[in-house]
Amino acid sequence: MKQKNKILLIEPDPKLSFEISIALKNFGYELTDTVPYIFNAIRSIDTNKPDVIMIDGVITSQLADFISSYVKLPLIIISSQFEKEIYKYSDKLRILTIIQKPYNINEIKIPVAIAFNKLY
Repeated sequence: MKQKNKILLIEPDPKLSFEISIALKNFGYELTDTVPYIFNAIRSIDTNKPDVIMIDGVITSQLADFISSYVKLPLIIISSQFEKEIYKYSDKLRILTIIQKPYNINEIKIPVAIAFNKLY
């Protein structure tokens, strides 16, 4: 049996976290954990060994530095930021794809599949 692709979800909104979690499981992914912020994710990353982090939020210089120093996993970013604002951190981050807000929950299926294709 093929091993499921594992995702750690970082989402501060509990309702969205629940919706995305259900969708990812329905799409066939293993959700290793959900945490509200990247700074809460370190223990989960060490324990659960996700393949990818799906993070909802604004990527800042400080956050990019933290992720590149401590996390070192590829990212699926959900954000209302313009892509060019996020890609300015691409020298520090391994960005697989960006899902622009607002989005329909079913619209995340294809970008996540493409992200895992890039990974392998």
